[in-house]
Amino acid sequence: LELVYLFANFETLFEGFAYRPNPSDLEISLSLQQTWSSFAATGGFAGPSYVAGDDPYRELDVPSSEGAGLRTEQCDFWDQWL
Repeated sequence: LELVYLFANFETLFEGFAYRPNPSDLEISLSLQQTWSSFAATGGFAGPSYVAGDDPYRELDVPSSEGAGLRTEQCDFWDQWL
């Protein structure tokens, strides 16, 4: 589903259904495009860096937000192997 937003091709979201993106859709789309373009140019993402135990995340919504402690139990499991 995120590819629809990344490439802003909302007309392919539902076959045979002409979907018109709302302002929030367009804002999220632009944010994803800027984030991936920045990654392609710099090799890194802007935002919180992963630190074991903190489990930072960025919520892609309008407005976007950042936080910590998302799926801590699952992240702790993978921390022991990585």
